[in-house]
Amino acid sequence: MQWGGVHAELIPMIEKIVQSGKPFFILTDNARYDHGVIRFADQPQVDAMKAGARYFEKANINGFDKVAQTIQEGVEQGLRGKALGDFVQSTYTYGPDEERPVTRMGTEEDFERFRQRVDREMQNLGPDYTSGGF
Repeated sequence: MQWGGVHAELIPMIEKIVQSGKPFFILTDNARYDHGVIRFADQPQVDAMKAGARYFEKANINGFDKVAQTIQEGVEQGLRGKALGDFVQSTYTYGPDEERPVTRMGTEEDFERFRQRVDREMQNLGPDYTSGGF
């Protein structure tokens, strides 16, 4: 079963882009909040990260324009590839002295209940949704 933000079919493409020397950024669409990924909720996110995708803690789709501007600033500074990715990601990552938001799921028990609920809901949607295709 597939649920989450990044479909398994995209993982090889992410790997290819990253291996070609280009950074690959993912902005989450949790538009109700003013932050990005604080905790990985499912395997597709982990797989994308392992493939080289970069998530942001301090930005989501609400901050698309700011992220694009930061990318442009890095390009104008002559940054490319990994250096550009590091520059942009460091701008949107919480430092050791900064307070990170608390996830809605809070504890491990809450997180597990959330996963189980989503799994049940996905199964109720039928095979078109659980296969990863739309």
